[in-house]
Amino acid sequence: MQKERVNLTIDIDMNECYYNELFNEEQLNDVDIILLYGSASSGKSFYMFDQHIPLKMEEGNRNFLCVRKVAKTLNDSVYNEIKKGLNEYGLIDRYTSINKTEKRFINKNGKEIKLIGLDDPEKIKSITPENGVWTDIVIEEGTELAIDDFKQLLKRQRGHAKVKKHIYILFNPTIQDHWIYKNYFEKYWEDKRYDDESYHIQKQNIDGMNVIIMRTTYKDNNFLDDEDIRKLESETDPYYFDVYSKGKWGSIRGVIFREGIHWYIDDLS
Repeated sequence: MQKERVNLTIDIDMNECYYNELFNEEQLNDVDIILLYGSASSGKSFYMFDQHIPLKMEEGNRNFLCVRKVAKTLNDSVYNEIKKGLNEYGLIDRYTSINKTEKRFINKNGKEIKLIGLDDPEKIKSITPENGVWTDIVIEEGTELAIDDFKQLLKRQRGHAKVKKHIYILFNPTIQDHWIYKNYFEKYWEDKRYDDESYHIQKQNIDGMNVIIMRTTYKDNNFLDDEDIRKLESETDPYYFDVYSKGKWGSIRGVIFREGIHWYIDDLS
């Protein structure tokens, strides 16, 4: 039976750096893990949930599992952004079921987008799509997850798929003792282009997996207004400025002894 198709001749205003430099089939053909990190308001979440997922679902071969550490944060962030994207591109009628309570979108092509929190790690062990396997796992706010959470997600991509499976990790960098830094940055990332404040991509083979790491800042986001930019550039806390304005990993010392936090000394003996 002929599969129903949707006309996607849409004038899409994409964030240029993401669309042209990273999300093309040739570059992702052999990639297992994609880390998208950087400053606040750099456009990574908007691209992923409002653009990439809604459009990739129309190919009919992908099931997306979108996760955050805390389930209740999904409705106000990920769920709403995906729904906005479907509406923006006129794709909402392509879905036979959209259920905010179940945090689930089912496409007429039989594939689905499922949102789940990792509050209870046992929940993730039994969750499977109705049609096929989880081809794409998208982790929002990846620094919220423990390493054991991530290992469980890796096991959820079992089974044959017609397309290359991917895991996306989206996050603002925090401190350098985090497992993401130790696994993917400590030995591999060349921290060489921070001064020019532009995005850049590096590709590495790490523990037998092909990994793309892409760093962006708010300066790579074409959709911010002057007030958004002013707020990011006027941050006075050195730690917050490095992490949330410049997209740099913070130091452990910077987190513990930042200015503005009131510390006291006490005798604990």
